Amino acid sequence: MGIGKILKGVLAKRNIKVSELSDMTGIPRSTLYSMIQRDSSKIDSKHLSNICNVLDVSIDTFYEEQTMDALSMGSIIKKCRNKKMSPKGEEQ
Repeated sequence: MGIGKILKGVLAKRNIKVSELSDMTGIPRSTLYSMIQRDSSKIDSKHLSNICNVLDVSIDTFYEEQTMDALSMGSIIKKCRNKKMSPKGEEQ
């Protein structure tokens, strides 16, 4: 899950509209909508810091799930290597 989906979830939990976040942060609505639609993993650090300050959330909120996904994938790859299997589950 990228930053856009996480942001969308945080806004939904707090019943905040994108237009309201735009007003609170000064980040253009189009930029916020684009972030949510594209669900990008990349975001301008100033925008992220501003969003975190306004929503009173940690930056970790936006990266924790991505870190967990990466750790899970790393674990799967390690198991495949140990079993000499391809990532598709085929024995080599």
